[in-house]
Parts: sequence; structure tokens; C-alpha cells
Amino acid sequence: GYISLFKDERYEQFVEHAQPGSEAAFLQVLIPEDPNGPQAVARDLSTDAYVAAALEKSGFEDIFMLQQDSEDQTLDAFATDASFAWARRTSAGWTHVAVREATMFVANDMEVAADLPATLMLDIGKPGLLRAAISWSSQALSLEVRFTGAESVQEVTVNGHGTPFTLQNGRIVFGGATRADGVERTTSDVALHVYPNPFHHSVSLLLDLQRAGPYQIEIYDLLGRRIQMFTGTAAPGDMHEHVAWDGRQMDGAIAPAGVYFVRASDSAGTLTARTMVRIR
Repeated sequence: GYISLFKDERYEQFVEHAQPGSEAAFLQVLIPEDPNGPQAVARDLSTDAYVAAALEKSGFEDIFMLQQDSEDQTLDAFATDASFAWARRTSAGWTHVAVREATMFVANDMEVAADLPATLMLDIGKPGLLRAAISWSSQALSLEVRFTGAESVQEVTVNGHGTPFTLQNGRIVFGGATRADGVERTTSDVALHVYPNPFHHSVSLLLDLQRAGPYQIEIYDLLGRRIQMFTGTAAPGDMHEHVAWDGRQMDGAIAPAGVYFVRASDSAGTLTARTMVRIR
């Protein structure tokens, strides 16, 4: 085994820590201190299988976990097969998750599932927005994310760019392979195309549906307000629908230049959404 000696800068003292086994693992976390604020409180959550720690500051708690291989591990706060995981939660729930080489992260009110081992970070701290940062080697994977408030998400971004997504049984689904024509695949039964994008005066909203029946297209502004809505019915054998938006809101006023979200749903309630930009 090993005897590790490290310095605890908060209390200016050395701490001795025994670790059994033939190999040693260390997790070093550096946190900026606010001289006028409360000090972070650290708790050691390590076992023989992994190194883990929880850091509490006013308003949030960070949990870190490191293991040698990607194996299923269950902590008090979450379960994951990541070789490294970091998660932040507040009184409102989880707001950030980062994993390395993981296919799953499961907590009481959040779940992330990938079809391939993924290295990524998710930020759900802002209502209506899911931001993802995915390493270049993981960008062909498909992701499913469940969390409190997923139904209100209007936009998903990957590495700073808007991406198509669907809402299925309370889960945000996005990612996947790309077809030869450059259109991203999703698992949705509703394919929504926006052209041109950005647009000046009018924009075409094209729907490819997998089933006949009623459909609905809604347009929202950045504040989450629905400013326009279109409804229709797809006939059997002709499930390609075209809707033109002239930039007017439901009250007849011209929508100003800016970013808008368009969301489409079919008779089964399957959702898909895109971002569009109106310029002057």
C-alpha cells in the first residue's frame, strides 16, 4: 500500500492518508477561494474501487469521481460507468454533468444515456436551454437526457451550435450519425426543415411526417413566449407539409430581428425543434 502526505492549504497542516493496493490514485481539485465568502467543505467519498470527493459551498455541491477503468459504480448521489465524472447540484436539482468515456449517468432526477462511450459536458442551469460540449471523438453518438424541466426546453446546442432534438417520454434526444445529404438524423417521427435560415421577410417550414393526422407548428421567442402557431392535417399518402411564415406574430405585429425557436408536433405528440434567425 501507500502512505500519502499532502498539505491542506486551508488549515496550513499536513495530512497523512493511507491507501491500500499496488497502485495509487490521486484526485486534485483546485477551487478559488472568496476571502469574503464561506469556505468550501470537503468530504472524502473514496472506496477501494474509486476516488471521490464532495465539495460544498454556499448554494451548490460539486461531486467528483475518478476510477482507473470505465466500470459501473454507485455513489450515494449518482451511478455511472465513467472513468471520470463531475456533477453539480443546487437546491433546485442538478445543473451540470461532465463525464469521460461513459455510456450512462443516473441520479434521482437526472439521467444521461449514450449509445457509445462519450466524453461530454451538459449544462441545464438555464431554463429552456440544454447546452452540450462533446469531444470530437464522441460527436457521432446519440444522447438521451432526462431531467426536471426537460419538457420546457426550446433549444439544444452542441459545442455552441444549435442542433435538432426531439422530446420523447420526457427525454431530450439528439445527436446521431449524419446522412450523405448532410441532414442530421434524429429518432423522431417528425422531420422539420427551415429554409432559408437566416431569413429576411419570410421563411419556409417543411415537415416530413411518418403518420397521417393533425400536426402543429409553434414559434417562440427567446423569452419563451409563443408568438405564432400553425395547425393542419396530413392526409394519408401525402405526409409532406409546407408552411410559410411571413414574420408576423399572432397579434399581427412584425416580429423583430433575432433568434426564434420553431417546434413541430404530430398526432402522437412527438416533438422536434429547430432554431432560426431573422435578420433585417
